[in-house]
Amino acid sequence: MEDELPPFLRDGGREREAVSPPAILDERRGYYFVTERKADSDNGDSVWQVSPLDPAEKGKDIFIRVPRHDPDRPNLLRVLSDHWEKAKLHLVLRDGSDSYEVLAAEPTLKESERAVHDDLGHAYTWGNELDETVDQYFHHKTQEYICHAHQYLLDTPAATKEINAQAALIFAQSMKATGDSRPEAELAELYETGVTPTLEGAHQSYADMLIGRQLSDSNEVEKVFYDPSRPYGEQASPAKDPTARATAVANYAAQRAAYEKIHGIVCHTEERSDGTRYSLLKKAEHELVDRKILFGFHPTRTDDDYYHLTSEFSSRLSVMALQGAMRATGSRAASAKMDHVTPTPLSPRGEDGSPYTIQSYFNRAIMRSGMPSFADHDAANGDPRDWLKRYNVHCLELTRVHLDHKEKAVAGEMDRAMAPGRSKTADWDERMNRRLHALTAGERAFMGFFEALEDGPEIV
Repeated sequence: MEDELPPFLRDGGREREAVSPPAILDERRGYYFVTERKADSDNGDSVWQVSPLDPAEKGKDIFIRVPRHDPDRPNLLRVLSDHWEKAKLHLVLRDGSDSYEVLAAEPTLKESERAVHDDLGHAYTWGNELDETVDQYFHHKTQEYICHAHQYLLDTPAATKEINAQAALIFAQSMKATGDSRPEAELAELYETGVTPTLEGAHQSYADMLIGRQLSDSNEVEKVFYDPSRPYGEQASPAKDPTARATAVANYAAQRAAYEKIHGIVCHTEERSDGTRYSLLKKAEHELVDRKILFGFHPTRTDDDYYHLTSEFSSRLSVMALQGAMRATGSRAASAKMDHVTPTPLSPRGEDGSPYTIQSYFNRAIMRSGMPSFADHDAANGDPRDWLKRYNVHCLELTRVHLDHKEKAVAGEMDRAMAPGRSKTADWDERMNRRLHALTAGERAFMGFFEALEDGPEIV
């Protein structure tokens, strides 16, 4: 009986007079992307991470929770379970809590909108299963683009200059945040000239940045990686020695600037004549439709939605890719809480029962492939660029294996999503036939001329 009562109604197993819940510190109503489910809290509340759609709140993800004893819990969880879909949420932040409580949740994609119709009637239904499978494909597609971005940065010295220019500004701002009183221009120049001769060349190339060299308080060289999407002060206590502190901040600044460069490459959009943006994941969905893997498009997502998804996926995966490469070169995490490579007991588990992250899986698979470790390569060669290029090629190959698997999964879910009496393959052919019949006689003759060329002898 006691377990069935909320905490403020329990007292040694006896019901007592209800007390007021903690005071409300903040209240929000708006649209959010549901991004990730976290581990349930100790008291049984379900915890989620959501991303606000309001441009003014861009990048300010928050944690929300559905209380264990909420009578509307099943409905709230049903809405939130649709990952990477929009939801209209009513949230409150109560005194003493670090996450927002969900008071109400409504899906923005109504059941009637999940059913897509064409000129033949009901064509398909974009259900939760298809939604989730397509978004998993999007994850791997974003990972593929990040691998291409790494390759570009490893091959392009001019890009290193751009990263260092941005890193100098980040270094100056981060040093000021640690209490350094020197002018920002002087601090930026310190980054550009090098903090200490001991670490000469630490930022000379993009490959050198991925080693993560800095000095400890005992003046020893160590290799450290950060979460570059978060401020330096959230993940490291400033070293007591001023030179060691400056080298740590310089190391962080280089990683943050590299992360921003990769994120910018992946989120680059082409602008149409009407001003709308054509983002990576919008392009990826078009490719799935063109290749007959999807019969049609998501029923409600807009260009801004695809851009937002691209930005969110890229932000998370870029951090993981940078940390994974740096872990492979022998760097350690500055903060265990912001280490996205090392598995935890809450990480997914593989077939052998051991926990893993996507980057720990990549690193183990690459080492099993027979590729020499970075330490062995460094001892024999000393140039990190060649090793990191080989490492990135392996990551790209592994990503494409998963991408191919998810592509097949999307095709299967699309087949199951087709309306009764409709077939993805047959309807594609019928759609093309109707399109051909709609052509004028002159247009048909024009197409026939090129078909005859394709069927005829080779023209030299």
